[in-house]
Amino acid sequence: MFLPFVIVTLVLGLFAVNSYTLSVGQNSEKVIHVDELPLTDRQKEILIQMILGKAYKEYALENNVSESVIKKDATEVFKYYNVCNKYAFLAKFSHFTFIYKGNNYLPATHN
Repeated sequence: MFLPFVIVTLVLGLFAVNSYTLSVGQNSEKVIHVDELPLTDRQKEILIQMILGKAYKEYALENNVSESVIKKDATEVFKYYNVCNKYAFLAKFSHFTFIYKGNNYLPATHN
């Protein structure tokens, strides 16, 4: 009667350790080095601004370009990552860390 309890406890313990190990390993791999992406400098900047939750209009005003130019560049980022819009991009990469110019960025949902 005691032996089945021990076996079940050991199996569950091993399962818990294995699950934890897998989740830690997955999280450590969720890093995107933006500097290494085949995107233009502006597209990389837009990617980071999206991560930070900044609106296209705000970014356009700060950089003295039209909002349509920003949207066009953002569309190229979406094509690269095979997503249809900013919300799909943020959902897909919500648990990633982005590294750009030596700084770490987490999506706005983490802030």
